[in-house]
Amino acid sequence: MPGSDDSLHFAKTYEECRDEAAELRREYKALHAAAPPLGPMKVYQFFMRMPKEADLLNAFNHPDETAEMLIKHCVIERREVGEFTDD
Repeated sequence: MPGSDDSLHFAKTYEECRDEAAELRREYKALHAAAPPLGPMKVYQFFMRMPKEADLLNAFNHPDETAEMLIKHCVIERREVGEFTDD
């Protein structure tokens, strides 16, 4: 969410990411109409490597922790490439 550095959505393209962010912002506003305006949402490009077999097996055996494990073992670098605001 705006003001947080938590990853909400991964997408293959910037456009897919932009569309998902716009949808999340619309949903948030619909549920929290009286809330103050949302701040910008940062967009990052991730550089990743294929997971090792042991990392995949560990992720498969702990499905509720899979995303965190794969991010921890596969992300090489993260670069800020933009941010979304309401237009």
